[in-house]
Amino acid sequence: MAVPPLPHYRAQQVVVNRRRRYEVAGQHYPGVTTILSATKPPADRAALAQWRQRVGAAEAQRIAGQASSVGTHLHQALAAHLRGEDSTLRDPVQPYWASMAPVDLIGNKSRTLPIAPKSRQLHS
Repeated sequence: MAVPPLPHYRAQQVVVNRRRRYEVAGQHYPGVTTILSATKPPADRAALAQWRQRVGAAEAQRIAGQASSVGTHLHQALAAHLRGEDSTLRDPVQPYWASMAPVDLIGNKSRTLPIAPKSRQLHS
């Protein structure tokens, strides 16, 4: 069964009360990362704090920065792919890109919003 294409919305990043939001048609919306962070279960928050304490603040920041960089590059590559543009994947990003291959979104350019990568971030 074919899924109808998602509507295309142009969102502009804005800062409201020192927080990043996305403006669409005059309305402000939080991003996916903000929503996931706000809805994270207390046990997950505690586990993350324990991990940060175990590895140390500097190492935790290094790992988080590296993960953020990979996520940003993957998001940009997926957006370019959905626009039909070529994109060069850096080595750290390739395994994540390959993990999305079974998802129909990769072959279906009628989709305009990158849903697949964020689906792996859902809370259990």
